[in-house]
Amino acid sequence: MAAESRESGFQPHSPSPPQQPPVEPGSAVRNSHLDEVLNQASSTYVIFISLVCDAIPLKLA
Repeated sequence: MAAESRESGFQPHSPSPPQQPPVEPGSAVRNSHLDEVLNQASSTYVIFISLVCDAIPLKLA
């Protein structure tokens, strides 16, 4: 049983992964909203890192 679950979990190319079963639309909306929030957070993090990298030479000069 454990070997079967390990083998099925070792197939990322499977079209329908077991950890993401088809669910009600409300959960899909929540997942897309979470993806949007994560995208905004990652872009904000990139902007913050670029600002810090721009400010470091000014402090050293």
